[in-house]
Amino acid sequence: MQAYFQRPEEFNSDLDDDIAEIIMAIQTMNEFERNQVGPSSESGRSMKYLQMRMLISTTTGGRIEQALETNQDTLRTRLNQLLKKAKQDRSVWLNDDDSPTNHYYEAEKKLPFTDLHRLARAIWSTLVQRKLEFQ
Repeated sequence: MQAYFQRPEEFNSDLDDDIAEIIMAIQTMNEFERNQVGPSSESGRSMKYLQMRMLISTTTGGRIEQALETNQDTLRTRLNQLLKKAKQDRSVWLNDDDSPTNHYYEAEKKLPFTDLHRLARAIWSTLVQRKLEFQ
């Protein structure tokens, strides 16, 4: 655990969670666009759009903002940055046709526990810092 606090960037668990969340958000936006083809009122479509963005924001604990600037292009840019930071290839997460790989589905199963892991890590970090203060 001490190694984690000295070099947290070398541990990919948070990056994997972030990458999986971004891919999930991109898929949700793609699905929304596929389902919204056809006649409907503009106000009904915009309300569904806002609900979709709210769903993404709440599912990710606010890590993906519901701001209008957050679209598929900005999410793809963030995805590429995270893949570069994690030193992973895009093919680990997505097939050539942008369908998710098995690695993504394994990471997706862990997404509901992301906030708990981050909270536990924050508690552990505070505990270690306090312990070091009294030495």
